[in-house]
Amino acid sequence: MTETKKKHLFILVHGLWGNHKHMNSIKEMLEKTLDDIDDIVIFKPENSGYLKTLHGIRVVSYNVLDEICKFVLNYGPEKFDRVSMIGYSMGGLVSRFIIGKMVTECRDIFQHMEPMIFMTFATPHLGVNFYLPSDKTRRYVSRKILTSVLSGLGRTILGRSGAEIFISNKDDRILVDLSQGEYLYGLSRFHHRVCFANVKNDRTVAFYTSFITDSDPFIETGNNVRYHFNHNLPIDVSEYPVQPRVLDLDSLDPAVDRIKENETIVTLKERFSRILLIMALMTFFFPLVFTVNVIGTCYSYITTYHHHSLLRKGHWKLESGENGVFNTIMSSIRNVIGDAINDEQDSGKDQGSDWSIENNSLYHTLTNDSAQMNDVWKQFIRSHSKEWKHTKFPKLPFDESRATIYQNLTKLTWIRVPVYIKTLNAHDGIVARKGLDSATPYGVANVEFACELINHLLD
Repeated sequence: MTETKKKHLFILVHGLWGNHKHMNSIKEMLEKTLDDIDDIVIFKPENSGYLKTLHGIRVVSYNVLDEICKFVLNYGPEKFDRVSMIGYSMGGLVSRFIIGKMVTECRDIFQHMEPMIFMTFATPHLGVNFYLPSDKTRRYVSRKILTSVLSGLGRTILGRSGAEIFISNKDDRILVDLSQGEYLYGLSRFHHRVCFANVKNDRTVAFYTSFITDSDPFIETGNNVRYHFNHNLPIDVSEYPVQPRVLDLDSLDPAVDRIKENETIVTLKERFSRILLIMALMTFFFPLVFTVNVIGTCYSYITTYHHHSLLRKGHWKLESGENGVFNTIMSSIRNVIGDAINDEQDSGKDQGSDWSIENNSLYHTLTNDSAQMNDVWKQFIRSHSKEWKHTKFPKLPFDESRATIYQNLTKLTWIRVPVYIKTLNAHDGIVARKGLDSATPYGVANVEFACELINHLLD
């Protein structure tokens, strides 16, 4: 009797205020793209969406981890020998928390699975902070006001999760914790680590934090810098709706203004239309979004007080006792508002820890077993695995927490892919959240390219 072939488990984790359906495009494209489709099992956790994503990264992560463990136990842990994780937005942070627990608290379940690929899309690895350009001539009053307002709102009306991602105070240490100890060790065990970062129209997660870099040319130039794209991608472009737009960062020059060279003059009619849109948002959508988020935040703090008390005592088997009707109503309202606003249109030190990545044999591995890859893929992967040298752009003024996170995460090798998604909301578009049939073709092309990259990394 022949032994049954082991499975490769793919875990897809959505982001803040999101739900498992946001990962549908990635799931469908993985099934379409990967060779030996019978060899993979794709799992999307479903029980920690919408309002529950405000509960704080630890609570959200433990709830997602509990769901994953139950799935694996029911399926049969012995049937898996590999595991990969794909996280979108805050889902990338949740995935990194889970990865740490895979080598500690849940080791018995995952110890026989070899970590293969960890991939994120628009994940705030360094937290969220709205920096201003170092060039004071670009620090417009309107930008200063907007930055202050957005920072204040993000820290207060997105529940514990928002406060933690914004690193509001010294007590919000979860992002620092995720960059060291068991979490960094678990991350180092993956054969490949990949991050896709938006360069434009992502008002939620800036380029520097999703790309894991200490410089942001798009903040510094007001995103007026001229783009140059990589036209030698290792794919058959004819199979794509449009060619994926991967930027060549080395060609960026702060002295070359993209708008003056490439964009037409905005007509009076277009200006008037934009003013009407802004007025509609200010008078209706923004107040409604603010109200929903405030109510959701208050509700989240109240309902998760017991959960956080359990975590402080070392217990993590969390069962949600939330009112299902209220949660469903609030989530539905927030989802409708989000779809309306984001409509896609083309236009500290770890003392005494045993989890040392320096002692890990997989530390800094990337393409050691890539001999079978074709030369173009190999060149692409190697060129995007080098840390970007940004001599033409100043470093961002990171605080101590962000500096620590950056230093820790860059101890590992990452395949960093900067992409331009041509849509009004690239944060949604980068994973084609509306589905392969409805999302912007640039988002669909990006998802397809990411899955092609996964396919070749596993080859």
